Amino acid sequence: MESRLPLEVAIAMKLPFGALWSDALALVSARTALKSTETGILQRKEIREACEGKAVARVEVFSDETIDINVSFEDTSKLLSHKHAERIIDVEQPEELPESTSKELPDDGDVEE
Repeated sequence: MESRLPLEVAIAMKLPFGALWSDALALVSARTALKSTETGILQRKEIREACEGKAVARVEVFSDETIDINVSFEDTSKLLSHKHAERIIDVEQPEELPESTSKELPDDGDVEE
């Protein structure tokens, strides 16, 4: 891939002198992706997956059967320094907000002007 492309191949592909085989493959891949054919669609998907990673498959399971799911959480307080673990955050109740001065839209959807 990192070896130089033969000059006659580089000229035929309109690549500069000194182009590598990886340059030729990238060019062919991009040209193929621009086609509006099934092959072009598959090549666009291949390029996207190479750049972003393969898409996660979504799975949904449906059943009439009821199951119990138990979730347990690991105690991570030991991972935190004692200053953060023992810190208490005091939250005061805010004062009552004033009534809204904005007009509500009528039920029929007409806007009053």
